[in-house]
Amino acid sequence: NALDIPEPKTLPGCNLRLPHVFVGDEAFPLHNNLMRPYPGRQCLNNEEVKIYNYRLSRARRVSENAFGILVKRFRIYQRHLQIDPDKLDKVILATCCLHNFLRNDTCHWTEEQHETIVRPEGIENIPGIGGASTTNAMGVRDSFKNYFNSPNGSVSWQTEMVRRGKRNVT
Repeated sequence: NALDIPEPKTLPGCNLRLPHVFVGDEAFPLHNNLMRPYPGRQCLNNEEVKIYNYRLSRARRVSENAFGILVKRFRIYQRHLQIDPDKLDKVILATCCLHNFLRNDTCHWTEEQHETIVRPEGIENIPGIGGASTTNAMGVRDSFKNYFNSPNGSVSWQTEMVRRGKRNVT
């Protein structure tokens, strides 16, 4: 595959094999390797769907928070980037490396580490995707929903958080 996504893997505590996925919000289409929340109308009176959306939202926030840190630290992200898209990956990687370097005040770089960092290889743009959700993609999402609501895939606080309304279900 063009994105070099690993083969499906068995989830912990069960024999269910599911694909590795990216997480997105409602602006993204549902695909086998791109999960999005269930629409709001499907959440009504369906706690399992609300729990899936809650768990997806928590996963999505990790990347959003990481990018938020970069925006706060590097002013280049606080405006529209007028840069060649081919160079954008390098700008993002450079700011990630700078951020990590600045956080680690005991950092000592070897020449080999320097070469690895300044010459990243294998980074590709994710191609634009679109179209209607497939039955298979909806099945993958349903499988994740079922897993998140199972004894092996649930976390102790999810039901309480959803019932209290402290969630982002979209």
